[in-house]
Amino acid sequence: ICMEAMKNKFSDDLINKEYVFALLQQKKVSEADLFLAKKIDTYKDKSYKYEAVMNMIAIAAQTKNIDVANKWLEILKNFNDPKNAENIKKLEELIAKNNS
Repeated sequence: ICMEAMKNKFSDDLINKEYVFALLQQKKVSEADLFLAKKIDTYKDKSYKYEAVMNMIAIAAQTKNIDVANKWLEILKNFNDPKNAENIKKLEELIAKNNS
């Protein structure tokens, strides 16, 4: 669905977030990383942006792509949103758990 929307030149925050999630579910972490890096500054909705980044971190960590997980964790931290503090802590724990 996301690919069809993008082919028809329709893209928004929800489509972008879901596309990242779809790539991650297929274990295409590198492709998701490149896509999100390209689109991160276009997000208007913070919650979709944060969700896409948190999904990236979690799946990258679970698939042992620790460098990618750490890269996006730093980006999440740089958003400087106190609402993310608990999520950041959990993601740091997940990265540490999978970095062994």
